[in-house]
Amino acid sequence: MISESDPVIELGKSLANALDNSDIIGRWMAHHIADLITRSEAQPDDQDLARETREVILKLWEHKAGGRFIRTPFEYVQPILAALARLEPDPPPWAHFRTFPARDLPSNDDLSHYPVLEAAGDMDREFGHLVRMAVAFAGRAALEREEPWVVAATEIGGTVVDDVLQRLQKHIRSYRLVKGQFDFPGSAGDLFNSNIDEHAEDTRPSQTADYQSLETEEELLADALKTAISRCSDLLKRLDRLVSMPDAQDVPPTSESDAQLNENSSS
Repeated sequence: MISESDPVIELGKSLANALDNSDIIGRWMAHHIADLITRSEAQPDDQDLARETREVILKLWEHKAGGRFIRTPFEYVQPILAALARLEPDPPPWAHFRTFPARDLPSNDDLSHYPVLEAAGDMDREFGHLVRMAVAFAGRAALEREEPWVVAATEIGGTVVDDVLQRLQKHIRSYRLVKGQFDFPGSAGDLFNSNIDEHAEDTRPSQTADYQSLETEEELLADALKTAISRCSDLLKRLDRLVSMPDAQDVPPTSESDAQLNENSSS
């Protein structure tokens, strides 16, 4: 059964309006979709017609790259799509710069004998988070420039691109929940923590509500990105102290962020 509020039907209407009517194929496809939708809405109990209408709409969305549109869907997202697709939630140690082959990673015992190497491992992790945060920030900015119907279509389209952008938006919602619950920016990696349950019950709903009303997604990502920058800055200072005192085996942290980095690396 087809209803006017059906998101697939709404997508079909948007696609029909977005196709370039100066193109013969585009004009025919727009007319074909509009005709299917009109007939489906006039005959809501015709299951075969409803199924055909939905299939045609979703198939067009899947193959939209071959169509001509007044404004190309995802024209702003496409340049950074490959980077967005590689936003790993839990990258393994030394994954960012790939300094060591996966089979030859240094043990915790090895790292304890070489403080500079241990700091390098922390830098690999945190600078990797920083790069991912910057990519996510750029991705969110690109989504803001897309047509609203294009962004809405990612919830139902089911394509690889849709899945990538849905994961990005899920991570942003998860980060909002974490920040609202615990009242601190957290690690730059929290945004990509696959263990975060965005539907988890909030123990402090009023606080989360405040964050939701006061901070946009762009502000949340900017906050996470600044946190990542701060943590990387602390790591560079830590490395500088180690290099300046090569005989020091245990250099005390000088900031709360630095202390957290040391705690993370030992866990």
